[in-house]
Amino acid sequence: MKIAKISIRALITSSIALACSTVSFADIAFMEGDFDPGSYSDGPTIVRFDQNPGASYSATSSQFDTQNLGKVIIQIFDMTRPTDEFNVVYQPIFLTDFIYDPTTEGAIASLTASAKTFSPTGTPPFVEYGVMRVAIKQNNKIYFAGIEGFSTDDDTAIRNKSGLIAEDFIEMSNGFGDPDSHPDFAGDEMQFGFTVSMTTTFLPADTQRIHHVGFDDVTVRIDSAAIPEPASFALLGLGSLAMLKRRMRSIS
Repeated sequence: MKIAKISIRALITSSIALACSTVSFADIAFMEGDFDPGSYSDGPTIVRFDQNPGASYSATSSQFDTQNLGKVIIQIFDMTRPTDEFNVVYQPIFLTDFIYDPTTEGAIASLTASAKTFSPTGTPPFVEYGVMRVAIKQNNKIYFAGIEGFSTDDDTAIRNKSGLIAEDFIEMSNGFGDPDSHPDFAGDEMQFGFTVSMTTTFLPADTQRIHHVGFDDVTVRIDSAAIPEPASFALLGLGSLAMLKRRMRSIS
């Protein structure tokens, strides 16, 4: 079933008593289910740890039009590892139709990310462990957070993770990962992406494996932090002024 991409905005205003200002919560959701040309861009292939001699890891992503599921993303991982080396390979694709700027649209309190994964095939067939991940690109840095891990012989399923905060995302690049570096949820604009990270957990040493994994219907939902409304501040100011006038009259 072909699912069109959607962009939804809802503004919910709630009043809080006892001199608290009215606040607004921006709820923004974006789904990409078509992956038409121009709706996404390929990020770099990232190999998480330093590679030993004899290691070879690459990943490519492309759109594939299936008969039953419509357009999906297929990622191909070509991996050869030397003895006793563990590594993780990523290749994020970034959604070009959805850029979020916290400075104009509100700081992010948390976000929810989900994607549908498909049972992949391998050459030769084998079982490996992967993790569906959401990525954020901000100020030329890329940060990743895990959505849900799965075995590559699992059935098709929706992978979902809610309540993600900035500290759940870790900056990564080739051979580099900084657990203390996180995106700024109140800072500059950010672009969202998705990838499967494929591990070498069960990969036989010195054996090349070419592995395919597919995903579709990627969704990002942003819950913005509370933003005091100017009108609420004005009302509070008028109320304080009235109270001050009444106090001055009582003193005189």
